[in-house]
Amino acid sequence: AKGGDFGKMISGVFKPYMPLYLKLERAHMSDLVKKLILEETWGRPPNAAEDADDDDDLQVLHSSGELFIYIKRSMLQCKEVDTGETMVLLSRAFGETLVKYAEQLHKHIAGLANRSKQLAPKEELSCAYIVNTCEYCGDTTEQLEASVTKHLDASLAESVTYQPVRDAFDQALSAGLGALVASCLLKLDVAQAPLVRTRWAELESVGDQSSYVGACQTVLKETVPPLRALLSTMYFGVLCDRIATGFFQRFQAAILKIRRVSDAGVQQLLLDTHALKTMLLGVP
Repeated sequence: AKGGDFGKMISGVFKPYMPLYLKLERAHMSDLVKKLILEETWGRPPNAAEDADDDDDLQVLHSSGELFIYIKRSMLQCKEVDTGETMVLLSRAFGETLVKYAEQLHKHIAGLANRSKQLAPKEELSCAYIVNTCEYCGDTTEQLEASVTKHLDASLAESVTYQPVRDAFDQALSAGLGALVASCLLKLDVAQAPLVRTRWAELESVGDQSSYVGACQTVLKETVPPLRALLSTMYFGVLCDRIATGFFQRFQAAILKIRRVSDAGVQQLLLDTHALKTMLLGVP
């Protein structure tokens, strides 16, 4: 008991300086986010092993780990001094910092995801890393909330929530997936362009699958495997579902633009449709 009283007495000495401490921590975290974003490679770190994708761990941006390391260290330092109002205010500063970080990830995606052009392969990988990072940050934020609550005085445990932080990362994650889907669909649009230009009314015989089907297969073979290697099973499945849905909507729209089709043309389109369906079902 005496030890506890002594600890409280020592902590009380520092309490008058806590507002300054909080101000400095906010400034440090703000500067850290700026520094991390400025130095971010938006992909595999230069010194990462080439076989890193073979690990079970989710591949994330280096900046996310560095940010949570700082936050954890700051939380542990604070709990030694004050587990009351100061910890509450510091936990809110953690949330504000993480939201700013999520906004920077979202901003980077917005800079890449110009819907008038396709993403380059390196840009697609950057989006995949951001999706992974948002997934990781969302999960780690839940752990942070539990940890902060555990260290708080019992009467203040209900005063901390990081739902706005999780929402911010969910929004950035959704934007990343949207950019990947849009990029792939743009490539598939180019690949299936010959569908509308073909003179289906003049087709007299049915052959192998049309050339545009092979072009679409090439797009998926080049685009999907690198993303499969990076994304978690859950979000890779979401990506595939959205690509399949978007592609068939576009394919249906292209079919409806065809005014006249011969009997052989109908048979050829049925053959192509089956080939495309098999192609998409084989993606996951």
